[in-house]
Amino acid sequence: MPFQVKLPDTPLILAGAFGGPFGIFFLTPLRNALTLASQNPDSSAEELYSNVFAGGFAAGWTGGLACVPPSCPQFIVMGPLFHFLKELLESAPLAVVCSSIAESTISYPSQTINAQMAFNVDQGLVGGVQVPLWSPFLPWGPGSSAHVFRNIVALSGLRVFSAPCQAGLARAADVIGFPLPLEAQQFFGDFVASMGSAILSAPLNQLYNFAVTSNEFMASGMIHKLMLARNFLIDAYLVYDAEDHWVGVSPTLGRDLFMRCAYIATLYALFGAIERFFVTMWKRFHNHRHCGQALVFLVCLFHHVSGESTASRGMPANVSQAVLDGQVCEKERICSNKPVSIMNPNACHLMQFGACAERLGVIAAPKITAARTISCQFLSARPTAAFKGTKRASCFWGVLVIFFGALAFTSIGPDA
Repeated sequence: MPFQVKLPDTPLILAGAFGGPFGIFFLTPLRNALTLASQNPDSSAEELYSNVFAGGFAAGWTGGLACVPPSCPQFIVMGPLFHFLKELLESAPLAVVCSSIAESTISYPSQTINAQMAFNVDQGLVGGVQVPLWSPFLPWGPGSSAHVFRNIVALSGLRVFSAPCQAGLARAADVIGFPLPLEAQQFFGDFVASMGSAILSAPLNQLYNFAVTSNEFMASGMIHKLMLARNFLIDAYLVYDAEDHWVGVSPTLGRDLFMRCAYIATLYALFGAIERFFVTMWKRFHNHRHCGQALVFLVCLFHHVSGESTASRGMPANVSQAVLDGQVCEKERICSNKPVSIMNPNACHLMQFGACAERLGVIAAPKITAARTISCQFLSARPTAAFKGTKRASCFWGVLVIFFGALAFTSIGPDA
């Protein structure tokens, strides 16, 4: 059997291209508050959110524009590329790992710049020491390892654990006698899975934020960086007594878990909803196109029978009136023994109608064949699988090229 790989569907590519930038920019204040939290272990969540908007309402989105252009290929990686790799590797966990590495390569420079800009604005208000901005052309640097592991854990929620969560919610709803609609089941499943992954990835996220906003960490060697990372996690999340015995976890852990969940669960649940929205709208678009094919066939069909006396056959000569009266669908209902609608391409498909009309003897078979031929010529038939695959591949790889323009944009944005 020849090696074949299925490219991502067009709606998945569009969801990544448009849904990603929207979600990343819209939730910038939540991301900036997490950055400030990494350097302020004693501040409450309320204080950190207030500090984000200390310079004005627009200050909450400081650095957000730097993340918007790369977020397009970033979410292409999280969406279409994940589905592509899942089909190629036949493993969702492996696809998550590969996608997360690619995501970090794309998003690390812009997210680092975003974090440093937010930190510098806060330090400017209190007269603190600022950090130099990272180069947008260096995809790896301080905290990049934590960045990759954070993305692996975070993406696993939506791509690996969402389906089990949806199944569990469905069973729980059936037990209590309150079945959930499919849309609600999918949304809450995504939300619960994303929240779980957010909890697990919170310490890694804060370690990354600490690494890119600490001058000492960025100037240190590998061994010293490991020591600083260890000290950060211990000081931030663990509590020791006077004799240096571990006695529990600090309130900072609960604060960071809450803030991380508020960001990542909302982001991934929002992206999952946007992805399903594009898939639904794409299906509706194609349904309307198939409906148009059926109507063209009917026009051709009635054109061919217009030369005969249609009154004796009970078939109206006016196509529009036929659609409104539902007489065409009545013929189909007699044949299939179930009600159908002319606007439903699945029930009133042109081939089914033609075969039904032929069996009932309403229209002669040669006229049905001629009408079908003309309608297919008029519509140029449906695109072949190869043609659709070519369009999909062009769209997929074309969107990924945006990454290079994104890098150039982010290199200019922070300096401006």
